Amino acid sequence: MITSNSCSLDVPYFHGYVETTMDALQLIYAARQGIIPRITRRLNHTERGVMIKSGAVFIFSVKESGIR
Repeated sequence: MITSNSCSLDVPYFHGYVETTMDALQLIYAARQGIIPRITRRLNHTERGVMIKSGAVFIFSVKESGIR
């Protein structure tokens, strides 16, 4: 289903395919448990250009990161 990956820019993200709502809920649960990383801040311009691509999954908390 989903495999983990990190970019050399030191911002953790997940790489995979989220097919169902259950897949998304499992990712949220894993992030809350600390099993997979969460984004804690906005990506800068360079990071966005390199990291935002097909299969990149970013999990964040609005309260923690300020991202909306």
